[in-house]
Amino acid sequence: LALLGSARLAAAAGGGHAPLPCDPATLEGCPSGLACVRHHEHWAQCVDCTPEQFALHCPYLWHANLTAAAEETCGRMCLGERNSHCVSIGCNPDPSKNLTCVNTTE
Repeated sequence: LALLGSARLAAAAGGGHAPLPCDPATLEGCPSGLACVRHHEHWAQCVDCTPEQFALHCPYLWHANLTAAAEETCGRMCLGERNSHCVSIGCNPDPSKNLTCVNTTE
């Protein structure tokens, strides 16, 4: 059972891609160190708000609604620096970063 708990924590914290659900009504049910973020009224998931994991997950693993909720909950901004989320997330919300979205055909 402890191993299962560790595996679920690893998945939620970046060791895997399966989201760890939590209660969308109460925003409770996440292991210590993770925040419960509501995607919509019937789904919420645990999110690692540390700068490294947040930047790693937000452009790849989250839909726009979850990204916006995670930004608010975690007090961070998903800049879309690692992927092509430019369609749904502003690539350059901070002009001092001078970010540009680029599409590739590779």
